[in-house]
Amino acid sequence: MMSGDETRNCSEEVSEQLQRMMAEVLHGGAKYQNRFRDAGMICPLLALLTWPSSSHDLLCLALDTLATLASGNQINQKAICGAGNKGLQTIVATINNQPALIVCKAIRTLSAVSSGNKEVKRDVGKSGVLITLCDLIDTFDEILQESTLLALSTIVDDDEKNKEVVFKRKAHHRVMKIINNTHSERVTVAALIALRTLLYNQPKKRLRECGKLVMSDLVMVLQNVYRGVVEHGGLLDQLTHLMLDLIHKQSKNTKLLWDSTAIMYIITALLKDHSTSFSVVLSLLGILWEFARKRKRVLQLQNNSPLHHVIVSMRSSNDASVRAGVLQLWKKIWG
Repeated sequence: MMSGDETRNCSEEVSEQLQRMMAEVLHGGAKYQNRFRDAGMICPLLALLTWPSSSHDLLCLALDTLATLASGNQINQKAICGAGNKGLQTIVATINNQPALIVCKAIRTLSAVSSGNKEVKRDVGKSGVLITLCDLIDTFDEILQESTLLALSTIVDDDEKNKEVVFKRKAHHRVMKIINNTHSERVTVAALIALRTLLYNQPKKRLRECGKLVMSDLVMVLQNVYRGVVEHGGLLDQLTHLMLDLIHKQSKNTKLLWDSTAIMYIITALLKDHSTSFSVVLSLLGILWEFARKRKRVLQLQNNSPLHHVIVSMRSSNDASVRAGVLQLWKKIWG
């Protein structure tokens, strides 16, 4: 058996070797990632997460390397999870037992390992870590909060059992509460992404429930974007997509949005603004289409209104999808 000093020296030697190889993985591309895996270095890398002597810097480097190896590579994802999911269990344990920065990186690693891999998502659901992630939604650390929300979105995507775990914990209520109660645009965007993923393909009853709880907050955020209180960034794209998701063929949610103060004025102004992205324009046209299902006569009376004029001008848009959307909306409202 090695003495304490011998163990420490061995650990330092291995960690130095790993650090060199980790740097190659992080900066050298797929060639070095494959070489790292083929050399059998994933197990020693995971072992770093369990060594009491591993510094915070070394843990962060190890987790960044694992996330890079796992990103978009199912072979590496499987290798990291390991036999009996011991690797996955190691990452999960790191989420439960470390300072905020390391927990954040462990969550990002978990997200990378799960992304696009149904088998891993199933195993993540069985591990119980979703309950931990649900509880972390309320953290005051904005970086950790953003990472948690994005990881939840990845893990529940196309996995109904994982979604049900989140819904049973009422975590979607916490996500909705964040949307208009954070000063961080990045956290708001992450919350919108998480909520969109959770609500995708959900029953009408659940969509109505969420619409009732969150619609006024969504409109408030939209007004803040319009007034310039927050930057556009990716926020407007996710926001308008979520609004459309909530009202699509949902008459009660459509009424909630229709009855919101100044909603038509804001939609018209955003459509008129040439800096509004095509993606947002298409969502806004979709929202107007849903309005036209129940409010066609009211919209018809807006002939020669600012909305009417902006839609006329958009018929010559440079984007084919926008032109097609405008044409469909025009026929729906004005025939």
